[in-house]
Amino acid sequence: MTQHMDALAQAQAIRLAHAAFRREIAALSQREGMGIVAAALDDPGEMVGRMRLTAGRYPLVPAIRGFGAASAERLIRRAGASGGRRVCDLTERQRKVLSVALRSPAGAGSGKREAA
Repeated sequence: MTQHMDALAQAQAIRLAHAAFRREIAALSQREGMGIVAAALDDPGEMVGRMRLTAGRYPLVPAIRGFGAASAERLIRRAGASGGRRVCDLTERQRKVLSVALRSPAGAGSGKREAA
């Protein structure tokens, strides 16, 4: 394959991995999804590090059940970040604040309750 085709194949593999991760999160309950995202923020690998928080085609935080655009933006602002940033571009402190907020019993202020 040419260099161009290799780059396209690599980009497609990354998009598929992001989509699979988001589907996994969406299939979980809100509490479980928040735990998975919090753990990913604690130690973001290359795949999670490339994901954007709320903006873009495949945002990370809105993949959690019960989190829409507004509640995700509220959570991101609490950490002092913007939604268009990638996880790898966050400071250690911002990732820590987001992780702690997602693990809090208040449900990170999503404003919605999980169906029993």
